[in-house]
Amino acid sequence: PSSTTEDYIINENLFSINVSKNNFYIYTQLEYSDPPVFGINRNTRETLVNSYYLEYFGGKFNIKLGDIYSVYTRGLMFNTYQDQSTDFDNSLRGVEVSYDISNKVKLYSILGSDKYEFRTNPTQQLNDLSFSTQSFFLGSEVSLISDFFFNFQYMNQNLIIDKSVTTEGSQTIIDYYSGLTTVLGLYIYD
Repeated sequence: PSSTTEDYIINENLFSINVSKNNFYIYTQLEYSDPPVFGINRNTRETLVNSYYLEYFGGKFNIKLGDIYSVYTRGLMFNTYQDQSTDFDNSLRGVEVSYDISNKVKLYSILGSDKYEFRTNPTQQLNDLSFSTQSFFLGSEVSLISDFFFNFQYMNQNLIIDKSVTTEGSQTIIDYYSGLTTVLGLYIYD
């Protein structure tokens, strides 16, 4: 039997709803996937909403509530995003606040938590490992000279790993992580 792309049945539908009124912006992403390339089937009312946020943007003050997707300092300190093609989403559910003190000084902060899920093998359709994360990020941006920025930032992040979770090979999640030579693996090993 020959294997052709016609053997794959994939049904993923994304629908974004964006509404802007005065200083408010609402974003919602709906997903109907049955079956998706990666991830869970999203075919019920409970699983239809994929991400959302409500944002208020004033002259100097901005606040966002919901799923936070942001980049600060070119993503070196803080970078959350969604990639539908690989079912990757490291957003935080919480609040983001920024305040422009002047044209030269800006303060910003993010407070949130979420569950980060991923696969031990990229060929698997469903995520088999996860950990919960809680983050507090506080920063400032100072620009005394045009196009030259100083950033002062603080980040506190807690990873909560459930040691009772096991992989497909019945290995505990702690044993799995501590066997990896990544930064997280070496941290858990220590």
